[in-house]
Parts: sequence; structure tokens; C-alpha cells
Amino acid sequence: ATEDFRAWPPIRIKPSGKPLPTAPLGRSDELQVGDWAIAIGNAVGLDSTVTLGIISSLSRSAAEVGIPNKKVNFIQTDAAINPGNSGGPLLNEFGEVVGINTAIRANAAGIGFAIPIDTAE
Repeated sequence: ATEDFRAWPPIRIKPSGKPLPTAPLGRSDELQVGDWAIAIGNAVGLDSTVTLGIISSLSRSAAEVGIPNKKVNFIQTDAAINPGNSGGPLLNEFGEVVGINTAIRANAAGIGFAIPIDTAE
């Protein structure tokens, strides 16, 4: 598929009852290699999994990540991103969302990728 994910329409959620929890958005353009990274998700079906690492690299191309034909650069982290974490937040040390956990390299351990929140906005 060569469809650009940025062309997808936003999803509007209208909760009934109590408000949904939110996390503040940070700025991915302020990240530096070596900053703390916290990945949250439901890794391999285990609810509320939290892993800690650092920002390993910035601006990894989609081709380097193994997702050809996409026009987005990724944040690389060594915070464990496992199947089930995709779509979960990548947080900075202040608890701000700086990325959306997206991909791993199947042929390597400890290398995960997130879409920068500045791109996702």
C-alpha cells in the first residue's frame, strides 16, 4: 500500500458517562538523542505495560524502518515496543506524549519506532 497515513480522516470519539483520561502533548521537535522515553501499551496482550528507555535516534526514514513508500520520519527508541504496543503513546520524562508507538525491527532486539507527535497532529 502506498497510501499516506496523514490522509486518513480523524476519528471523533463521543464518550458517554465520565470523561476519558488524557495525557498532555509534548513537542517531538524538542527531543534530543539520550532523552528518556517511556512506551505504554498492551504488549503481547498484557494490559497496561510500561517500558523505559531512551531516544536512540531522530528522523529515521520510513525506508530505514522497513516501511517503504511512506513519507514520514520516525523516532527510534530502545524502550521496548512489542506487538500490542502499536498506537500507544511514547512519553518523555515529563509524561508528555511525544510519539505514537508504531513499529519494531523484527530482525533486531530493542529497536522500536514511533511517529513523532508533531507529525501526528
